[in-house]
Amino acid sequence: MTGGGPVRVPLTSRERTRWWAEVAIAAILGFAAVVVPVLADPGRRRHDAAFLPFVRDAVEGMQLVSLPLLAGAGLLLGLLGRAPVWLVGPATMLAFPLWSTIDLIWDTAFGAGDNHNLLPFEWCVYAGLSLLGLAGAYVGRLLQRPTSRISHAS
Repeated sequence: MTGGGPVRVPLTSRERTRWWAEVAIAAILGFAAVVVPVLADPGRRRHDAAFLPFVRDAVEGMQLVSLPLLAGAGLLLGLLGRAPVWLVGPATMLAFPLWSTIDLIWDTAFGAGDNHNLLPFEWCVYAGLSLLGLAGAYVGRLLQRPTSRISHAS
């Protein structure tokens, strides 16, 4: 007797490539949602960072407008994408743990090595912010479903 669960069909190469592209787009949109509002503010603080100081400016001085932009990025990917929401939603904040890791390594090798002494808490904040992208992607997928049923019925 076999299990009663859904049968999983392996992803084709084309679908896998599309999923990776959607993750990359999510990371770019999330990065822009956090960095662009800070760069657009002429009164932003200038922080020192070993790798990409403008990203540290964005992390340290995140604007309130970034929160709905992160949810909007997830919503857009949920509406237009095919990758699972649990993949593209959190990917909206993917660039920031990568940046902090590179900055930590760079700073340790070439600098004082004291910029990321609260790294676990920093990553928890990134995880919390990724929930906005996840919620947006989930809502986008819910909104996508009725239109997909109509288009398949025609």
